[in-house]
Amino acid sequence: MSSPEVVDIPEVEETTSAIVSLTLHEEQSPPAADGEQDLFPDDCNRYLPGTGWHAAKPFKMIATELFLLENWDEKSEDSPDAQREKLFKEWIEIGVDGRWPYYQAVRSGDYVPATEHQNATILDACRTLQERLAAQLLQTGGDGAQAIYLRTWYGAGKNPIENDEIEAEHITNSMGLTNGYVDEPNEFVLDDPERYAYGRDWTQVLYVLPEILETYSACLEPECLRYRIARKQKNALKEVEKIEAGIAARDKSKSEEEEEEEDDDDDDDDNSRKGDDERIEDVKERIHNVYVRGMVWVQDRVSARNGKLLFAWLDDKGRVIREVRIPFGSAISLSYSFRWREDRDYSWWLDATICETYSYGKWPEETGDVAENKKENWESWTGHGCCYWSDEEDEE
Repeated sequence: MSSPEVVDIPEVEETTSAIVSLTLHEEQSPPAADGEQDLFPDDCNRYLPGTGWHAAKPFKMIATELFLLENWDEKSEDSPDAQREKLFKEWIEIGVDGRWPYYQAVRSGDYVPATEHQNATILDACRTLQERLAAQLLQTGGDGAQAIYLRTWYGAGKNPIENDEIEAEHITNSMGLTNGYVDEPNEFVLDDPERYAYGRDWTQVLYVLPEILETYSACLEPECLRYRIARKQKNALKEVEKIEAGIAARDKSKSEEEEEEEDDDDDDDDNSRKGDDERIEDVKERIHNVYVRGMVWVQDRVSARNGKLLFAWLDDKGRVIREVRIPFGSAISLSYSFRWREDRDYSWWLDATICETYSYGKWPEETGDVAENKKENWESWTGHGCCYWSDEEDEE
């Protein structure tokens, strides 16, 4: 398969804290090679009796399903759902480094295709047809980031997205990506009380659709991601060093002065240190956006009471980075860019609650030193659908 077309990107004003991503999905840009099956070719997009869905068969192989096939235990006494949940937990835990070989295998075609028996007893048995369709679409990609819409509460209260395909496409950013049949639900809207009534533990959906963690950006190569994170961390730490240098200079100056009211000065020092700590936290929190790997909408019990949906940003291990409540009427016009300081979307990111792994200016892990010459790999990374960045993005 040929490399995807690299899109020319106009220069834009960069901000340290704005999320910037470009989705270059390898499976969408080039046409299918001779003899290769398109996901939804016009002459193969047919109704599947008894399912309520149009779909193309056979499905393309995707990395998550290749992982299932390679690790599935056909002798296990666990149900297909239980074994799928266990394996997808492992898939998430191994992170981008562990997942990368499976993406490479799928892209190169270096894998053993699923047999009819494996399709029937594993892939079709452990996920519904809708889930497989959603997984295919999420992993083969569209224009920009997509967000699954998950309904977890099925008690009293309004279901705002019910029977409105246009709103469903807007809120999931799936215009032109999903099948578009007016008599069928949106593949990205998970609305089934028998399957998704998770209550507060909505992150269980990741063990059904771990592909959610690939929807914010198509950059999947671990070295590329580490490089991008390391550059952001480097700039943030430079700013932290400046703050700490100012603190040291101030403390030295104070120690050389004769203080007449020591108690009052102690109070002033405590307030100053608190302010310094908050400034450092703010600097480190500004780069949280570089960790975003996926997003999800949740319509839960709180939504039924106040009409506000939960919107969460997730990292590559499925940990929630930030979450915020957004009125449904505003949610359907979300642009998913989070690029500009003046954008409403960006204000939602700033107003969001920072969750445990990232609280108080924390980063989930240190990337270590990354040599500047790693940028020589830029051309190969773009060939894999890497995120876009520029030198200007890293300037202070």
